[in-house]
Amino acid sequence: MAPAWEAALILKQRILAQVSMIGILALSGCGDGSGDGPTGPTPGAAVSQTGIVFGDNQVRLPGTPLVQELIAAALDEGGARIQQAGLPASIQVTAGNGTATARSTTTDNGGLIYVTWQLGSLGVQELRISIDGSDPAVFTADAVLAGPLLFASDRASGAGSSTWDLFAMEADGSQVVQLTSGTSRDRDSSWSPDGSVIVFERFDAPENVMQVALADLLPEPFPYQNPDAGSFVWSPDGTRIAFSIKQAGGAGCTRAEHNVWVMGADGSEPTRITDSPCGTANKFPDWAPGGQTLAYESEEGLACCSAAAIWTMTPSGDSRVRVSNDLGYRPHWLPDERRAVMGGWSGEPSASLRIVDTVTGEEESVWTPPSPAEFVLPGGVSPDGRYAVAEVALLDQDSDVFRIDLETGESLNLTNRPDGLDGFPSWGPGQSQP
Repeated sequence: MAPAWEAALILKQRILAQVSMIGILALSGCGDGSGDGPTGPTPGAAVSQTGIVFGDNQVRLPGTPLVQELIAAALDEGGARIQQAGLPASIQVTAGNGTATARSTTTDNGGLIYVTWQLGSLGVQELRISIDGSDPAVFTADAVLAGPLLFASDRASGAGSSTWDLFAMEADGSQVVQLTSGTSRDRDSSWSPDGSVIVFERFDAPENVMQVALADLLPEPFPYQNPDAGSFVWSPDGTRIAFSIKQAGGAGCTRAEHNVWVMGADGSEPTRITDSPCGTANKFPDWAPGGQTLAYESEEGLACCSAAAIWTMTPSGDSRVRVSNDLGYRPHWLPDERRAVMGGWSGEPSASLRIVDTVTGEEESVWTPPSPAEFVLPGGVSPDGRYAVAEVALLDQDSDVFRIDLETGESLNLTNRPDGLDGFPSWGPGQSQP
C-alpha cells in the first residue's frame, strides 16, 4: 500500500489533470502566487511571460514531505493565457533550493507545464519557471512542520499491542500524522534543531538506534548502534546528541546501571560522561538552551531502587550537582536556563508536574492531574516556555499525552485514549501556541 502522502499526491495530480482538460484553471497574477488572472487563452500571441496556474504557497510536513506540485502556462503582455498549437519549444525551471522537473501536456485549452518541485529544506524557498525564454514566474513556498509534538502510540496496531509507532501532531492535538510503522516499539524520539531529522529508539530491533528524515519519511539505521541506548536528545546547535545506555553492573553488581553519554550528531565519538555506582541509574538527559549544561535524573545517593532526583553537569560530565531536594524525573529546561520542569510517580512525593530552580533548589508545584495518577513524566517544553507536554497515566487507564500551561496550570488531554498507549512525547522546533 502506498504511503498516505503518496496517495494524496497521486490524487491531486489526477484532479489537476481533469480540471485542466475542461479549461477552468485560474492564472495567478504575474506568477507570484497571488491574485487571479484571465482564464481564456489568446490564440496566436507571442509569449511574453510565464504564469502559475496552480501552486501551494505552504507545504506542510510530513503530510506531503517536501514535495510541491505546480502548473504553469504561457502569457501575453497583458497577462492573458496564450493558445498554443503544441508544446512550448523550451521550458526552463530553476529551483532556488532543491530540484525540480517539468513535463508538458497539450490540451484543447493550450499547453500546460506540470512541475514537480522537491524542496531542499524547511523554510521559505523559491522556484523560477520560464517558457520559451519569457519573463519567468517566480513562485515561493514555505515548507513547515505538520506539528511540533512527537509521541509514540499503539493506535495503529490496536490497544494493548506491543507495536508502537511514531506520530506527529499540532500543539492542540489536531492533525495527527503517522511517521513510522513496523512491528517494533518506536519511542524516545527527538527533533533535530532545524526540524529536518528525527532520531529515535526502535526497541527490541536488531538495529535499535534509528533516524528518519522528513524529506522522505524512510527510517534508516543511525550510524551509531547500541542495543541498550535510548533517551536521545539533540544539542541546541545540532552538533551533538546526548543519550543514556543501560549496561550490566561491574563485578559484584546484580542490578544493571545506566549512564549518560554524548556523541556527535553523525554518531561519532560516543563518550560516557557519568560513572554510575553499582546498580544505579543516570538517564534522561536534557540540554539547556545554551548548550553548556545538561540536566538528568539520577539515583545516586538514594536508597535502592528506582527513586531519582534531578542533577546537572557540563557536557563533559564535570561539575555534577544535585539540584532538586525532592525526588524528580525526566527534567526539561525552561528557556531561562535556570529552571526545569520535572515529573513524579504516585507517592514520590506525588504524580504531579513541578518546576525546580536549579540554583536555589526551590520547587513549585505547577499541575496535579484531575484524578489520581500513577505517574506524570514530562517530555518537553514549548520554545517560548509557556507549555509543557507530559505522559500521564491516570489510575486504571493507559497513558495519554497532556499539554500543561505552566502559567495558569490549565491542562488538555491531547490524545484521550483511555484504553491505548500514547506516550514518550517530545516538543520540537516550530509553533509554541496551540
